[in-house]
Amino acid sequence: DRRGYVTPFALPDGGTVGRGFTGSVHVMEVEVDTLLGAVRPTRCWAGIAAGRMYAQRPARNQCEGGVVQGIGYALYEQRRDDPRTGTVLTANLEDYRLPGIGDTPEIEVHFHEEGWEHVPGGGVGIGEVSTIGVAAAVGNAVFDATGWRPHELPIRPDRLLEGIGAK
Repeated sequence: DRRGYVTPFALPDGGTVGRGFTGSVHVMEVEVDTLLGAVRPTRCWAGIAAGRMYAQRPARNQCEGGVVQGIGYALYEQRRDDPRTGTVLTANLEDYRLPGIGDTPEIEVHFHEEGWEHVPGGGVGIGEVSTIGVAAAVGNAVFDATGWRPHELPIRPDRLLEGIGAK
């Protein structure tokens, strides 16, 4: 009987919320320079539900890395091609922008470890779940700060300035 694993509320038979599904919530705080179009993440709160964390510090480090990767996806990373030839123009790390230490906000990670007793070992991997929601959290924070909702990534300065100028 899998009812306890998929039902999003408490069941009369003792099932619990969301058992067996990985999940995360990311809340991002950003500063937006409306003259230059720069977005700077300042704080991130990450809640990760993936079961038992056997090694807390390495798990936390992996989640913090996932947040940084998500920030890169949201704000910087963009593959560029020559429209005539199809040649990749961002083929190395000199031309392809990744976040560095100066782009990294304060990150606070919380683990929800209950509800994974049915899984051998009591937990699952956390790499993807710690990254997926970050870009959406950055976009929502930009919307909250400016009233403009980004629909295309990365949230480049030219796109931001065009978007808030249209408002």
